[in-house]
Amino acid sequence: MDDADNEQMKERVSEIIEHWKYTRKLTYDLVKVVPVDILNKHLDRPIYDSMAKQIYELALMQRHFADILDNKKADFSKMAPKNFKVRENSELIGALKISDEYFFKVISVITDWGSQVYEAMGRKRSAYGVVQMLIEHETFHQGQFAAISYMTGIKLPKSWAGEVSFHFK
Repeated sequence: MDDADNEQMKERVSEIIEHWKYTRKLTYDLVKVVPVDILNKHLDRPIYDSMAKQIYELALMQRHFADILDNKKADFSKMAPKNFKVRENSELIGALKISDEYFFKVISVITDWGSQVYEAMGRKRSAYGVVQMLIEHETFHQGQFAAISYMTGIKLPKSWAGEVSFHFK
């Protein structure tokens, strides 16, 4: 890779990391406004049958993606237990922060964002592609959270305006 290509890749990486920070901020903003009883409310969804479990799973998946980028085998056995519940929103915020810290520590030492290949969720991706998968996973759940919020009457955070709906309330 020549200097121009290297600079272009650095710019792309910077952009996708900023996009990740913005995407994760939306999750933090949501966790702060959803009451604990709604976070723990049972949903007719296999395995991740509450918003709390899904948010906890977002933190764990981020750690799994970071493990992959750190050339470790992702351990999917450490998912949320069957009857997972939170007592306070801060429990989920704490789990997200711990995962963020680990993720940013891992990516801070990556020098090859484009050509080194990682296996993530059965797909072969560059480091850049792994971060892209992380963003896709978070936004998938954010769409579910928006639907759940509308169904339960929870007002979405102001930061979500224009992100999930033209009919923001």
